[in-house]
Amino acid sequence: MFFGKMDGKLKQAFTLIEILVAISIIGILVGFGTVAFDNALEKGRDTKRKNDLTAVKAALTLYYYDHHQYPAPAGGESSSDSTQDTNWITELVSGDYINQLPVDPTQAGIIGNLAQLPKQFLKKENVKQVPQEGQVAALSTLYFGTFANTGTTGFEKDPKVGSGQICSPTITHCAGYVLRQKWARIEQTDDNFNWTYLDGAITALKDAGKKAMLRISAGPFSPDWLRTQKNIPTWCWYDDVGDAPEGNSYNCFPWILNDTYRAEIKELEQALYNHFTVERPDLGAAIAVVSILAPKHGKTPEFSVVQFPNNIIYQDPAVSGVPIGSYAETTPEVSQILALPTSRFTDQGYTNNALFTKLRGYIDDAYAAMPTWYIAVMHATSSDPNSTKGPSPISLVQNDYNHIINSGYLGRVAMGFTWLMPTTSPKFPQNQTVYNDVKQNFYEAHDGIVGWQYDPLGAPPADDVELEAWCDLAVPTGGKWGEAGENRWPSADLAAVAADPYCGQAPTPTPTPVPSPSPGIPPAPVLVSPADGATGVSTSPTLAWNASTGADTYRVQVTTDMVVACNTLWSTPVLSEDVTAPTTSYAVGGLSVNTQYRWKVRAQNTAGNSAWRCRSFTTGTSSPPPEPSSTPFPSSTPEASVTPAPTPSEGVSNYLYEIFDNGQSFVLWAKLENDNDAEISGHSAATCNETPPPGYNFCLKN
Repeated sequence: MFFGKMDGKLKQAFTLIEILVAISIIGILVGFGTVAFDNALEKGRDTKRKNDLTAVKAALTLYYYDHHQYPAPAGGESSSDSTQDTNWITELVSGDYINQLPVDPTQAGIIGNLAQLPKQFLKKENVKQVPQEGQVAALSTLYFGTFANTGTTGFEKDPKVGSGQICSPTITHCAGYVLRQKWARIEQTDDNFNWTYLDGAITALKDAGKKAMLRISAGPFSPDWLRTQKNIPTWCWYDDVGDAPEGNSYNCFPWILNDTYRAEIKELEQALYNHFTVERPDLGAAIAVVSILAPKHGKTPEFSVVQFPNNIIYQDPAVSGVPIGSYAETTPEVSQILALPTSRFTDQGYTNNALFTKLRGYIDDAYAAMPTWYIAVMHATSSDPNSTKGPSPISLVQNDYNHIINSGYLGRVAMGFTWLMPTTSPKFPQNQTVYNDVKQNFYEAHDGIVGWQYDPLGAPPADDVELEAWCDLAVPTGGKWGEAGENRWPSADLAAVAADPYCGQAPTPTPTPVPSPSPGIPPAPVLVSPADGATGVSTSPTLAWNASTGADTYRVQVTTDMVVACNTLWSTPVLSEDVTAPTTSYAVGGLSVNTQYRWKVRAQNTAGNSAWRCRSFTTGTSSPPPEPSSTPFPSSTPEASVTPAPTPSEGVSNYLYEIFDNGQSFVLWAKLENDNDAEISGHSAATCNETPPPGYNFCLKN
């Protein structure tokens, strides 16, 4: 360093080498800072992308609750992205589900991103926090215990928990009571709820150290203002319930397919949950499981199928004077019912598919309305398996548990059954197919929650076979609770079940789902083309689908019957052929012009057959050359989009919205800049593991 003299004072100065060294050091530091700054910006943009898609997903969920399907992408295609339109999911903005749809940070720029921050809050005031799922494997066999049940006709009965009674504090194998009440008793006028019975009964159970299962009945137990004030179509029919304890009766009930009826049931569930989690949380802590308020035909357990869709029914208008309810064959109201105009279920729009779709909606509503409770979807005993009237009970059961699985409800939603009996029972064979199916495909494959109600086998103790029934059916399905009628208590068998819920078998962890070893049943194929609902299709189209891992062959069927259920083998198809893998297409010839067709495909191998996948299309007026099949996406995608997914431009990303299954499922896509982000599809912390379209790597789905 050089020292010079100026004005009598020594001044310091730097040599050229020192200056160059300093500049080099500063340059290196600036370089590190720039890299760190760039990494921070990259991380910030990725965080915003995740938050953006989360906000859109929440808006889509709210839309689904109101409309029972997800909105169409902008432009009416099967997908849309944020470069096409600022409102790339138009109905979310127009319906006030979100103020403004976000765009990727590289599209908006820094200023645009800052301007959007305050605008992306959802406008709906009733947004529910998405609950964290429970760990099903943590629920041991008989986790909830065995409950005393007042029976089908035991509405508003006081639980017998006093000293010396069947569920007193000293009867430790009685976990509590199934409390039954009619909807009409809770909400006698619209939006005015009377919780007196439930408050009192749950208080008594809580004071005795017991729990409650709630089962509120709809159907003919719905309030009459639904008919007189809400103008919900109401019908009466003769309910022949055979040897059931409640006997035969005429039942007048709101129409199960009516959307207003469904909305009113959801409001009641929301009010029930609010009362016992906000107003009376002290009592809510004593609630173990709640059965959803599924509409019921007759007094059979929840989610019974309408067995006779072509039977005569009677229209019950608001002016008829016959309230919603049940009437024995000798009551005065029966003559009034018989004088009403007649129709049939099928003439009012009833189909198997319409009913199953509505029942899936009731599960969705209960899950959303009661976001922290365990929920039971109850099912009645199977009917004669040889009957040709109405949908088969196994198809109903499969409809429900598949929806629980596919919707991610396994942590809180249980499949409940009302026919726990020994395998030696004469009635068991008619239920065996359902039992085997649920055991294999819901419990063993997915660790699903199963609960049981003992079948009313007769008066104890002559047929005191609860222990045998529990060991035969409940233990192999990891039964989480049991229900037994009041007349079955006290019972040595029920005490033995409580003492050893595993029936002498050493407790083992609930099975964890693992990929099926080869050659397991192949997954259902993803249909590619023609698009679902396509019109103007060639009379010689090529049907195309994605490959299913492990498939040896594919069964292809085509029909003009637009009503027959998808999940059965069609008996009179236009076409039914097997295609040998690896071929994933089939050229159809000779179809009629201007005709609507349904087509479906399933994968097959020596281990069994996958579920069917169905679509429909309508042929055009002429016969153009066969359509080239679309290039399939990999088989892990939920259903391939016919419209090619847009690829983001170099250096600029966007958001992509894809819709599948006729509006019942969606996937949102973004491109994260950090390729090592753990939440990228296929990485360790990913919640969505679909195969990404080109240019995307992060997804959220329903």
